[in-house]
Amino acid sequence: MKYRTTLLALFITAAGTGCTQEEMRQFQEGLDAHMLEMSAQDYVVVLQPAQALKVCEERLPQVAVNCVVDGKLIGPPAKRLPFGVMNEKLTFQERGAHAQIGNVLVLTTQTTLNGFKYFSATGYSTLSTNPEQKEFERFIGTLWTNASVPMNIHRRDDQVATSFLYRNDANAPQINAELHRQAELAARNAQLQADQQAYDNSVEGRAEAQRNAILACQEEIDDARADIAEDDRVARVSGVRNLSVRHEAGLRIVRCQDDMKAYWKAYKQLGGKERTMAELLK
Repeated sequence: MKYRTTLLALFITAAGTGCTQEEMRQFQEGLDAHMLEMSAQDYVVVLQPAQALKVCEERLPQVAVNCVVDGKLIGPPAKRLPFGVMNEKLTFQERGAHAQIGNVLVLTTQTTLNGFKYFSATGYSTLSTNPEQKEFERFIGTLWTNASVPMNIHRRDDQVATSFLYRNDANAPQINAELHRQAELAARNAQLQADQQAYDNSVEGRAEAQRNAILACQEEIDDARADIAEDDRVARVSGVRNLSVRHEAGLRIVRCQDDMKAYWKAYKQLGGKERTMAELLK
């Protein structure tokens, strides 16, 4: 079966597990039979792929389900459940052995004729009776009959799945064209950002940044002086000066004058063309 290798790798370590060959054989037979059954029934996730992945990452670990998408575990590993949630599936001996349940939901990308991508689904629950041997699990049943799975899963031949696939397949050309446009736009934006970052890190870019800082400081000084001039105008009428405004404006001027000296020094070290700061500020 095409899933056997992926699924067994999640739960079985070939050496050092402590399980017998007969136990391994029984596990494989159970899993193979389950996969044949699931393949025949063919389940579909009735969600857009991005929505399904979000459920895998955020919700399934909370209900003790590991989500495997195209062979890769998505989201954090899920905790195991206490045996009580599936008591009817366990033997008398297993019920007394502190058994734990492990759940796996396997999603595989499929594509319709018009290019709509969706997930087919299979899933299973397994059993561990030895907390010290967590690699080996016994297959015990179909996942969505044994656990509460917040994923919208339907058989392919039911009305919900059929409508979902038909509708999205019909819209796939327009959707794919829009996705292609968005991908191209994202690529262009990424290239522009990369080019800008490269320039900002270059000598020319760093020099321009210092030059712009000097100009910005001069604007700050001009604004502060305008505040003082406005206070002078008000004082001529009212006879009262706003010392708070004047003090704050003075601080802005002094701070920027000090900063401009440092910016000018760095600008010249980076090859700035103007000979004096006054020339730059013209």
